[in-house]
Amino acid sequence: MTALADVATAGVLIIPAVFAALLAIIPSYRLGAILNVLASAATLVAGSTLLIARPSASLYLIVDDFNIFLILLNTFVSFTTSVFSASYISHELASGRLSARYLRFYHAMYQTLMFAMNLALLANNIGLMWVAIELATLTTVLMVGIYRTHAALEAAWKYFILGSVGIALALFGTILVYLAARPVVGQGLDAMAWNLLVDKAPAFDPALLNLAFIFLLIGYGTKVGLAPLHAWLPDAHAEGPTPVSAVLSGLLLNVALYALLRFKILLTANAAALAPGALMIGIGLVSLIFASLMLYRRRDIKRMFAYSSIEHMGIITFAFGMGGPIASFAGLFHMAMHSLTKSAIFFAVGHISQAKGTQKISEIRGLTESHPVLGWGLVLGVIAIAGMPPFGIFMSEF
Repeated sequence: MTALADVATAGVLIIPAVFAALLAIIPSYRLGAILNVLASAATLVAGSTLLIARPSASLYLIVDDFNIFLILLNTFVSFTTSVFSASYISHELASGRLSARYLRFYHAMYQTLMFAMNLALLANNIGLMWVAIELATLTTVLMVGIYRTHAALEAAWKYFILGSVGIALALFGTILVYLAARPVVGQGLDAMAWNLLVDKAPAFDPALLNLAFIFLLIGYGTKVGLAPLHAWLPDAHAEGPTPVSAVLSGLLLNVALYALLRFKILLTANAAALAPGALMIGIGLVSLIFASLMLYRRRDIKRMFAYSSIEHMGIITFAFGMGGPIASFAGLFHMAMHSLTKSAIFFAVGHISQAKGTQKISEIRGLTESHPVLGWGLVLGVIAIAGMPPFGIFMSEF
């Protein structure tokens, strides 16, 4: 079982990394799309294997009850998105919106993003986790600007600038955590291994932990899209390819919140440190209220669902801020339901915008008659994401 667990863990990381390099040199779009789907399917199989066999924690990687749930969610949504992406990008190529010379780049970047997110989820080393999230940020910046239009490049630059500021603040917070751990754990990799940090956290300097969490909350909160740190998110959704929107909403926001929650656990273990829950409840409520107001009179359908993502990440942050078994379960359940529902919505929205030739809500009419599957699929998705029964988001919000 140990050997199987090691192979599965390596597969979750090596498969997307190898296929990213392979897809970068394959000129055929059709072959590239097939390999992209196969790579995502193989990564899903490797991630699912971790349910029955877990490796022992090392100084670099760890599989525990928290991240195994997100690994499975991450690999599943990345697989379904790769299937949607194959038909979506083919249509974009045929319509002339996307240049053929960027297709190899697109598929290679897709697998690079999968590798970066899986590495961030599996990282036991808090520095390695930061590097993985930075890689995911840079990769999505390139994918958002792939259309090379003025609006797409502007959205990519905004994402790059705000994301870089956020990730720099998160780096400073990570360094402060290391400084807090060093007198207790010692220098070197041990002072960056999360499983060792959480055991020794009660002895850390609470002042350094408090200061670190402020930087981490702002830094990773920018990546989560929490208000008022959200400015990059609506533009990135509206101007980038729809598969990127599905991955951003369904996966990358979760990965950034996961990193923040790892540090919240450290603070909670130190009785003298501030209670991080109150800060998370506050910023979660601000995001929820702000996004709810901004949903009013949105004209672009992808931008509207981007604000919906901010709203739901606010709800999830609020739940984890409350803490306790029930609230934590609700937060994890809402993570899963939001990822599955929002990615499905973007699949429908992507094909609808292609069928209608626009993303303007006012011009998307008569779908249930002209495209009944897409029309009714979007109706069900909107009902689900609005938290109406009997869908999963209603249960997690309740």
